[in-house]
Parts: sequence; C-alpha cells; structure tokens
Amino acid sequence: MQNFQTIQGINLESTTSQLKIFGIEKSDNLFKLLDLIQGFHPIFIENYKLENNTLTISSKLPTLWRESANTFRKLSKEEITYKQAKEYVLDTIIKQKIKSMSTIPLLYKAHELGYETTLTVSDEGIIPGVIKGYGYVWNRYYTVGCGKGSEITCSISSTKDSIFGMKVQRDKWATNKLIERMGLPIPKWDILSTKKDIDKIWDQYKKPLVIKPTGLTGGSGVTVDIDNKEEAYKAFDYALEKTELKNRSSWQKKIMIQE
Repeated sequence: MQNFQTIQGINLESTTSQLKIFGIEKSDNLFKLLDLIQGFHPIFIENYKLENNTLTISSKLPTLWRESANTFRKLSKEEITYKQAKEYVLDTIIKQKIKSMSTIPLLYKAHELGYETTLTVSDEGIIPGVIKGYGYVWNRYYTVGCGKGSEITCSISSTKDSIFGMKVQRDKWATNKLIERMGLPIPKWDILSTKKDIDKIWDQYKKPLVIKPTGLTGGSGVTVDIDNKEEAYKAFDYALEKTELKNRSSWQKKIMIQE
C-alpha cells in the first residue's frame, strides 16, 4: 500500500488538498510539530486529524507534506527525535521551498482568488545551493494559474515584470536612485564602502537609522533602530557577514545606511 495520498478539492475547484499520510502512530511530539507549523500561517495547515494510523491534513501546499511524510512517520514511531524532525521540516523543506516574506502572502492570495499554484522547476526533493553549482532559489519558483494566462513567480518577481523592473527591485541602490531621478521623496541614504564611512557621515543623519545590504531579500542582514555609533559598527559587520555567506554578485554586496 502506498504511504501517501493526495486528494484534490471537489471537481478540482478547491485550492485546498486533503493529504493522507499512512502508518502514523499517536505521538505527543507529532502533534507538537504539527501545531507549531499550523501556527506559522494558515497556508500551511487548515486542520488535521489522526484516525486509524492515518494522518489527514487539509493544506494548500501538498508538496510540503509529500516531502515531509516520511519524517512525520519516523517521528510518530520515535525513530527520530523531535529536534531532528523539526530541523528537517523547517530548515530543509519549508525554508527552501516556501518560507519567504514575499512567497507566503503571494501564494496565499493566489489561493484565495482560486488560482492553482504549482512548483515550476522542481516538484520533488530539494535543489542544492550554489556551493554545489545550483541555487536554492530554484526551489521557490511557482507557476500561478495554468495555460496561456499563467505566470511564474519567485519572491516578488514575476514573468509579467519587465527585465528593467526586475533588476531595479532586486537592488536597493538602483531603487533609491530611480526614486530620486523621478523627484519623489525618499529618506536620506548613502552607500558605506567601509566601516570608517560611518564616522564621516554620522552627524549628517537623523536617528534612528537603518543599515542593510543592498542586494539581499527577506530582511537578511538588516538592522533597524540604530541610535549610536557602536550599534552602527555592529550593524555594518552583521550586514557584511550576511553578504559573504555564499557566492554573490558584486551589486549584492554593497551596504547602505538610511534614515
């Protein structure tokens, strides 16, 4: 007998799927992990129940549960610890395929509007990172809709965007320059080439400040509410550290200070 089953909504009109994971035993740690994930956002779990060794989950993200099914089965049988299961489901599956301040609300709204969403590049497994010559970003390409009217999204970008628009929105430096060129109001900002630049421009800025990388997303490397130079130095080091975690293009490595 198969260990996993996906049941789409009635007449394929519902964006919520019923996922059945067989061979599951009652376990406090199992319920603990399910409750944790359910608390993240309603897109992950609408409801779940365990009957006759079958875990049934109502979710708009069937891929998440297909990839995690064996982990939940092992957790329920105490073949792995709660920590091991949590690390795999959160850090390997959710973080790489779904978890993003842009991806989650985009998919959630698409489902509310009745659009089908499917993974575009990889339906099974996790595509490895740049160290192995690939890139985790490929795990988060989703096709919204189907047929001629569909579009592909990744974070906040879409195949409906122009190339220029995509390049500008990815680079905070380019975004700010364009806003200035259009004559629109924007908080004072500068690029910090080195940490010493903080001393040179400190008195020109109203506090509190923000220091952040120009080319990272999801709040990575961002420090807010900076009121003194010591905090600014630490924020610069933190932003720099985040830009060096993996191979990046030079435009992603700039660090910005802004009111």
